[in-house]
Amino acid sequence: MKTNNIFLLFVIFLIGCSDDKAQVLQTDFEINSAKWKELDTNDYYFTQTISCYCTEEYRLPNEVRVRGGVIVSVNGEDYDPDVNYNFRTINEFFDFIEVKAKANLSYFRVNYNKQYGFPNRIALDPVEQIADDEITYRLSNFKN
Repeated sequence: MKTNNIFLLFVIFLIGCSDDKAQVLQTDFEINSAKWKELDTNDYYFTQTISCYCTEEYRLPNEVRVRGGVIVSVNGEDYDPDVNYNFRTINEFFDFIEVKAKANLSYFRVNYNKQYGFPNRIALDPVEQIADDEITYRLSNFKN
């Protein structure tokens, strides 16, 4: 009977410890998403650059302006989602990361801005055996 009590105390101790660890450990995504939300801005601009095996015009740096949480212009011209279909707000990039993190990609890595928490580099390779399907998004020159 004494052995059962010691075992029970040990199990309770382990459960208590694991709950503390779960509360303390956070993913990079959670930490940086919280930083971004703390900034609490809906008006900002940044430069988006895409690296991929695609046309040069697709890979050129583009200035994305966001007002009220929506994209209003790309490179000074009114935003048209039919023409500028591969642009996202920073909130939409966080959504994109959540979706891609759950996908079965051969490679996926995100780096975050240390000050504001937004993703400044998202690199992915959907299928290892397929050549030229890799894509990297870089977000830079952020201003609010």
